[in-house]
Amino acid sequence: MKRAIKIKDIPNGTNEKGEQNVIRIEVSYRLGGINFMTGRQSARGYYIAVQPMTIGDHFESFMAFSGVAHCIVDAKRYSAKKLADIAETVEQDHSELIERMLTHVRNKS
Repeated sequence: MKRAIKIKDIPNGTNEKGEQNVIRIEVSYRLGGINFMTGRQSARGYYIAVQPMTIGDHFESFMAFSGVAHCIVDAKRYSAKKLADIAETVEQDHSELIERMLTHVRNKS
């Protein structure tokens, strides 16, 4: 069971093969713990993530380390209802954060 809900895909052009490039915004639950790439502790809870992706006929791909994520609600346990509630209101409640994350991702690529 995937613990993520796609909020929306923002079109970002096409590549040389004609596949669509998008920036995906999604809300997910993460267990947290030590991040082995940074060595830092990450929080357990619900995250908003912004990730550039390529969507083809039968696949979706992304490049590692090209997106950003931010914990918006700390939680000790996963709840599908809580994830759905957050997904419904995330665009209104966290619009400034989403815009900053989108700007960051666009500047990286």
